[in-house]
Amino acid sequence: MSTDNFLMQGGAMKQKFFSFFFTIVFVGTSFSFSEAVQAGRYELIKGKGVEVCEAYKKNLESFPDPYPTMACERKINPEFKDFEKPVWEKVDLEQHRELFRRLLRYQAPERNQFRRAYYEDAELDSFIRDHKQRGYPFISRTKFPLTPYGKGVKGADDVLMYRDGACPDGPPFHASNLYLLLEDPSVKDAMIDAADRVEKLLRTEISPNNGTSTSVGLFRYKDIPYIDKYCLSRQPGCTDKETLIVFKYSPARLGFQKICEYRYLDK
Repeated sequence: MSTDNFLMQGGAMKQKFFSFFFTIVFVGTSFSFSEAVQAGRYELIKGKGVEVCEAYKKNLESFPDPYPTMACERKINPEFKDFEKPVWEKVDLEQHRELFRRLLRYQAPERNQFRRAYYEDAELDSFIRDHKQRGYPFISRTKFPLTPYGKGVKGADDVLMYRDGACPDGPPFHASNLYLLLEDPSVKDAMIDAADRVEKLLRTEISPNNGTSTSVGLFRYKDIPYIDKYCLSRQPGCTDKETLIVFKYSPARLGFQKICEYRYLDK
């Protein structure tokens, strides 16, 4: 049964849906845990000779089996000192109700007609309680530049990560999306900066499929920011399934450019 049909079954079914929503595994992909434990490697198919691509490949090769590690959330070996990952903080949704309400509305606008219950206070409370019981693992926030020209204090953007669905072995997570926030003292919560050009680039160049079966993250290499994305299945913006892409902001084209791409080989 599709999520849309599930939501239309009435109040009793809505409550069950909220409990189910954040424990769902991506059954629509070819990924399974039994496949994940098979050792494999990554082949660099774009970016050979590019310093960051070669260094990132060495980082991948430093893990016994990088497939489940990187499919869920990109990891950096602490021995590779030129890399830096952001520090993510959990978001207390009880303190940021309106941010969460708007995130749900913004995250899948094509399904708004079926998700109106999300935005009503009673249903939103149920949603938030579900998050709280799990320790708020699905929404995180950090200060990190999405481009070399990030706004805010010391050039850092205010970035929100929304994780949708758990990996087969629990946290970290499969699908994730990045959102650029706008801090506005006139409202209680920071809101998604839908009018910002970089936020629009996240929706059109990084996650044109709105995060479906893709997992997006951030890192810096020698102080330059990059976005990495794992494709669990063939999606818009993904060459194929089980590929890992690294993007860098290009001032010349005023957008993100794919500079590295890796294909996972299970043998």
